[in-house]
Amino acid sequence: MLTSSSNGSATWVNIIGSWNASLTGGNLAYTTALGTRKINFTGGTISKPGTGSINITNGSITVPYAGTYRLTLFGTSLMNRGNGYFIAGYYNVRKNGSSLWGPHSLGSTLISSSPYVSYYSFTYLNQNDVLDIYSMENTVGFANGVSNLTLFIEFVK
Repeated sequence: MLTSSSNGSATWVNIIGSWNASLTGGNLAYTTALGTRKINFTGGTISKPGTGSINITNGSITVPYAGTYRLTLFGTSLMNRGNGYFIAGYYNVRKNGSSLWGPHSLGSTLISSSPYVSYYSFTYLNQNDVLDIYSMENTVGFANGVSNLTLFIEFVK
């Protein structure tokens, strides 16, 4: 959008919500094995094709602007429902290959039967930063798996 200051100087600015992208249909089989696993996505959207990009095969999003972004992650956690096992969703959103955000949840299936998880965060990103997401099984006895995971990124400011 073209804006002007009180002295009449014009500048182009990006407006809140002017760009967003998502990776959808993320699936990862339930496991208790330790390790880091790439989440496989089956779809995705981008609000302005040619501005930033998504790569469904690699499970990555490239942001078009430097600024603040809202990251939202939601899906269905896969868990062992017997014997009060802990449910765990350990995720790691990476920026240019380095850890950026590690949302996770824990709970007992004897307390809650809801497998739905949802997280959000805000972060500053530079133009052309690449984000991707992994699952992390880092504690023996916890389990991790997900179906229909979505990673949604929106330019805020």
